[in-house]
Amino acid sequence: MFLTDSHIHLKALPISADVSKALLVSIDRSEWDMVCDFAKKSPSCIIPAFGTHPWFVSKVSQREEYLKQLWFYVQSFPNSLLGEIGLDSSKRHLNSFALQEELFFDQFKLANQLRRPISLHVVGEVSVSSLCQFLRAFPLCRPPSISLHSFTGSLTQLRQLRNAFGEDTNVFLGVSQRLSGRLPLAKLHRLILEMPDNRILIESDDEACNQTYISDLESVAGILSNCKNWDLAQSIINTHNNFLEFALCPQ
Repeated sequence: MFLTDSHIHLKALPISADVSKALLVSIDRSEWDMVCDFAKKSPSCIIPAFGTHPWFVSKVSQREEYLKQLWFYVQSFPNSLLGEIGLDSSKRHLNSFALQEELFFDQFKLANQLRRPISLHVVGEVSVSSLCQFLRAFPLCRPPSISLHSFTGSLTQLRQLRNAFGEDTNVFLGVSQRLSGRLPLAKLHRLILEMPDNRILIESDDEACNQTYISDLESVAGILSNCKNWDLAQSIINTHNNFLEFALCPQ
């Protein structure tokens, strides 16, 4: 099978044998060792990603020490990424936004320094604005590739982000049944059609074992087929190749 999962969480493991490649993201420091273990057990399938999710930035009390540890873990796996990191300015998380910015921009700079891709959580107009402002202020700080993981913002926000990253970063759109599938179908189609054929990824974003895991990935492939006028097999192969490019995997 050529099915790929560009964003899955620890609690959703083990991954089905029908998936050829999966990006295993972490939400905070407590998950890094387990991510390492799974990546070592399944090196041909699992690509590890390290970082702290914006919802959990308050757990990082000593930022300099945290960044040293993050550097060590990322360097321990030549194929590893940064993720899940980002910004969330939704009402529930707005009170921690200043702290989110501090940690996210440090993690972002580390990804640029080590030339690693990022699985990016960006939710809310304030988050998009903050990230675009940061990118304008640091025009040379550009990791090789970014996945806008389960992005549910507006078409305008998507265009703002792509323009802000410019040509030095390959920007991908991650589409999931779990989150993207909640959008009105017309909006989801507009987001997908905005992206070039080689900049679309399939993801589960599963946080627990899911009996419909494979069918959910295939459902997303079906949505892409309808939008892009691909057949299902072509949709799966195209997103497989896109995943390899996003994650900088040898092809």
